[in-house]
Amino acid sequence: MWSGRMSGDSGPFSKRLDFCGSSIRTGIACRNSHRLMMRVVFVALLLSTGILELASSALARDAAEPSLGQAIIIAPRRIFVLLFLMLGPLKILAPFVEITRDANESFRRQLALLASGVSAAAVFFAGILGPYIISNFEIPLPVLALAGGLVLSLVSLNAVLEQFSCPLSLKPRAPQLDLRSATALIAYPTIVTPPGIAAVIVFSALAKEDERTLFFVAGITFGVLLIDCVAMIFAQEILKWTGPAIQVLAVVLGVVQVAIGLQLILRSSRLLGILPT
Repeated sequence: MWSGRMSGDSGPFSKRLDFCGSSIRTGIACRNSHRLMMRVVFVALLLSTGILELASSALARDAAEPSLGQAIIIAPRRIFVLLFLMLGPLKILAPFVEITRDANESFRRQLALLASGVSAAAVFFAGILGPYIISNFEIPLPVLALAGGLVLSLVSLNAVLEQFSCPLSLKPRAPQLDLRSATALIAYPTIVTPPGIAAVIVFSALAKEDERTLFFVAGITFGVLLIDCVAMIFAQEILKWTGPAIQVLAVVLGVVQVAIGLQLILRSSRLLGILPT
């Protein structure tokens, strides 16, 4: 009788042992991933220190007098860097590969094109309606820059801290989504992030009186979205050959985004008189 009970594999005791064993294995894997991510973040901090020093020396040249240009740097190179950080492909690759894990190549291509088109339409309407809403509600640009810096800091910090969670392979796999649901999930908030929307609105509001600058901002924005589309089409190959490097670079840029958000908060606070100049 006893041996019959022990040999059965469908009893509650054996199920509990299986559950405990899987929980222990998951916990060990999570601890190992935490140690690995600690090393990744350490390397990222070293690299981001050099980037922040270069950015600080570049931004120090604009500190002659307090103006809106100090809170929001609208130089072409910095516009591209900011929009690439907030709308670029580094944050898209892993979610796109996870969502399309069981999909065929045709579905991936359709999803990349459709998500890029929806994102471009969302950014276009944000750039058109944003400045109008700002002027209609009489929202000062430093207030919008302060809000954008706060959102950018929080979102970027959360993205960096998420690196310490368990890897996706240990989480239950989500069911395959249809094209419409996958497009909605990829377009917002994966491609079009809240900080990215805020940046587009601020840049459009600053450049609304200069058509050349406005078209330049629009060209950079849609150029970044085009890069996103190409990156999604080749996401499997990119992560296959550059997975660890992309991971380190994403953490580096996440730390840089946190610093940029804090810098926007500080400079906007000085312009609003919250902090002394």
